[in-house]
Amino acid sequence: MGLDVLRQVWMMDQGDLCGAGVELGYDWNEVCEHVSKAEFYAEDGDGTMTVSRGQDHGDDVINHIMNAIFEHYPQVKDITISNS
Repeated sequence: MGLDVLRQVWMMDQGDLCGAGVELGYDWNEVCEHVSKAEFYAEDGDGTMTVSRGQDHGDDVINHIMNAIFEHYPQVKDITISNS
């Protein structure tokens, strides 16, 4: 196992997702509705969920927002989203 036990985690709050949507021209409430419909919230049992670059979320608005975020951060492969 050695000492290589740490990994870098890229994290954002669910509200950051809505804020990014607003920056892309969506209404805050519209994004929140899409988040809810896509069940895009904590599923890891600890109040977080992890999404990966190129993942299809089954919702065009969520896909657009996540793709834009991943394009803005080309070094990121996975993002952990907190329900906070």
